[in-house]
Amino acid sequence: MSWVVTAYMLAETISTVLAGKFGDQFGRKRVFQISVLIFIVGSFFCGLSQNMTTLIAFRAVQGIGGGGLAVTATATALIGEVIPLRERGKYQGALVRCSA
Repeated sequence: MSWVVTAYMLAETISTVLAGKFGDQFGRKRVFQISVLIFIVGSFFCGLSQNMTTLIAFRAVQGIGGGGLAVTATATALIGEVIPLRERGKYQGALVRCSA
């Protein structure tokens, strides 16, 4: 049972570092979108798991996507690139509120 949590946290920790690097290279918006897609696919297959082994494997996939979503710097930078200056405070306030 503890491997379900451990697999997610391990994959998230590794992919957080990679998401920051890839965001600088390929664009934060693209990395964020891919991270959301990976997280959703992992969540879908977690729901379809029939045993603990597949649940652990798909939680790791979910963690890979979650690492890209958890990078607060990526989300903040993405807001800075996409949202107009006048609206940024509202969106960054919501981001901080969700992180706490």
